[in-house]
Amino acid sequence: MFGGGWVSDPEKRTVASRSARGGLLTGVAAVWGVQVMGMLLQLVYAGVTARTFPAAVFGAYAAAMSTIAIAALFAVSGATKASARSLDEDPHQGRALISASLLIATALMLVVMLLAGPIAMLWGVPASASMIRWLAFTLPVSAYAGVLLGVLRRRRRITAYNLVTATATVTGIVVGVMAVQSGAAVSLVVMPITVQVVSLVLGVALLQGQAMPALRVSGARREVVFSLRSSTNSALTYVATTVPLVVLARSVGPSALGSWNRATSLTQVPVESATSAWTTIFFSVMRGEREGSRQRNLLWSDMVVASAFVVLPTAGAFLPAVPAAVSLILGPGWSLSGQMAAWLWVSACIVAVNVVLFTALEATDNFPVLWTVQAWRIAALAAAALGVALTGNWLWLGVGMVASALLGLLVTLITAARRDLLQGRRVGRLLTTAFVLALALCLPGLLIAGSGRVITLTACALVAVAYLGCLYAARRRLPALDRLLARD
Repeated sequence: MFGGGWVSDPEKRTVASRSARGGLLTGVAAVWGVQVMGMLLQLVYAGVTARTFPAAVFGAYAAAMSTIAIAALFAVSGATKASARSLDEDPHQGRALISASLLIATALMLVVMLLAGPIAMLWGVPASASMIRWLAFTLPVSAYAGVLLGVLRRRRRITAYNLVTATATVTGIVVGVMAVQSGAAVSLVVMPITVQVVSLVLGVALLQGQAMPALRVSGARREVVFSLRSSTNSALTYVATTVPLVVLARSVGPSALGSWNRATSLTQVPVESATSAWTTIFFSVMRGEREGSRQRNLLWSDMVVASAFVVLPTAGAFLPAVPAAVSLILGPGWSLSGQMAAWLWVSACIVAVNVVLFTALEATDNFPVLWTVQAWRIAALAAAALGVALTGNWLWLGVGMVASALLGLLVTLITAARRDLLQGRRVGRLLTTAFVLALALCLPGLLIAGSGRVITLTACALVAVAYLGCLYAARRRLPALDRLLARD
């Protein structure tokens, strides 16, 4: 997109794709290191804020963040991916995409600000209206920063990408901790706003003139079309998970929503952050994998299998310690968050395995497969929302999240295999083995779950570390993992 020259020759594209894959794990390790730092800081921030505000305040915050997240899917997410996947190096096209994204984001900002009051009433949490209005201001900033970060990803400037991410995260959390000392509920929005502003400033500083918007947007038509399709796909997922939260807030109360939000911040958010280390690198690699079905199938299959053997057994080993970890971080008064966190942990880790294949399908424009999966996931979450509405019990949502994740993984694999996008039978067999390992490694933690928080945490962590050590030592027996390690 910016600089470099015009990439159009299929042979050059293949060489570039192989070169990119050659450093795949190096890039993943670099991004993951930054994500780990961010996760640790988020845990500190979660602990500080949980001791400052009651659950009802986090209910308002959760409603505001969920509302803005849906708008951001159209304003930010699709544009970031369109920028990262582009095979066109024309500088004007990149600047045109910035302009188009800013126009869309500004329009959405105005709509959200005007409807903040009715949206807050829909949630049944009127206190969220002011937070929604403040967060709406970040939509144009997030869209602008997202495109610039997509450029850094596509150009494989991973060091620069890490610099932006790390600096924005550290600055956001430091400023956020200072802000919440005021005791005002609206101060919770300071952290996410600061992260986006710092990301934009650093992105512009790194790309300089190439980061300036264009006066015309005609050169970005293809990217905008992809952006809208990608955003629609993401929106289906997010709406499907947000509707049950609205039902939770209205049926059980803002405090239950606040507890769910804190559980999410300690389980789902860290897992998604760790997963983004894969997708940040993998998305730009997969944009060159549109030809060569045999090579593509092997790569996709290897990624799914390797992810399953790393994520699922490790998650199973640590599952019994999740409630204890949440209680330790948040402090007294958050026992409900600990119960919710166990379900969210299982759901997030299953989704983490599926997200690799989802990323590949999206990068190569296989949206029909994704929409089929979304339909099944929406059905599972709709049933969960109905259960919460009828019984007033949050547990339906926990079960629904796990069922939706399992159903999404199953339907993705079946649909992708039928379209000859991966080696279905091999992947299915090895995934089953990974799930069995996860159940087996969960047992030691369950046996000592009543021995105290520190003992449970230590024992589960040791089991997880021991498993990962054994997995690496035995990598030669798992060709999928061995091939990925060899790519580095």
